Amino acid sequence: MYFDIKDLVEFYSDTSLGKRTASSLSKTLNHLFKCGKGEMILGYGFTTPLLEPYLEHFEKAVSLMPGLQGAINWPKSSNNVSILVDEAFWPVETESVDTVLILHGLENSLNPNVLLSEAWRVLKPNGTLLVFVSNRAGFWARTDITPFGCGRPYSFNQISNLLKQTNFAIEKNLLTLNGFPTENNMALSLPNVMTYLLNLTKVELFSGVIAVKASKKIFAPEKLVADYLSLGVRKLSSSRGVA
Repeated sequence: MYFDIKDLVEFYSDTSLGKRTASSLSKTLNHLFKCGKGEMILGYGFTTPLLEPYLEHFEKAVSLMPGLQGAINWPKSSNNVSILVDEAFWPVETESVDTVLILHGLENSLNPNVLLSEAWRVLKPNGTLLVFVSNRAGFWARTDITPFGCGRPYSFNQISNLLKQTNFAIEKNLLTLNGFPTENNMALSLPNVMTYLLNLTKVELFSGVIAVKASKKIFAPEKLVADYLSLGVRKLSSSRGVA
């Protein structure tokens, strides 16, 4: 079941915890990804808290929001670029997007493989996929006071396997949103040294989110691969005959 759009807006806009969550995830996004001027970024799920700072850097930023979740007009300062969509059918041209960002999308998806296949379709060759998912082992997935306690959380192995199944090559993954899901201002962010140790040792208990950067894998056509291999076999056989 999707977290309702009203609840998402209220969490990120009206609560101290939500604002600090957006700030923490934005820092992680900046660590994983450097945008290029004139590129296009597509967000799926509820990505507006992270996309807002990038509006002036990208040629175009579009927010796709799942039908079961609901949508809002965004951004408020200019023409709306928020679209309500079916997770399996995005109204986006094939190979037209430089970067796809997913937040609050996979956990509630009815078919994660189909969702990621749509992301793969719209990305340009070697395009970038950035995924933020609720950490199954962390405290955040065990409480419903934040959107990360709704839907299906993931472990490192589960999200890695899902991305590999849908033809994405993982470049980097890390633990983020380190701390506890409370309104206490000191409870969200652990010291930098502690965050480093959590990622080094993969101790997931204190981390709310697993962040993954992946790229679209392009394969040679199967017939071309088969012909190449058969040619190699003929050459090898011929060489052995001469010897």
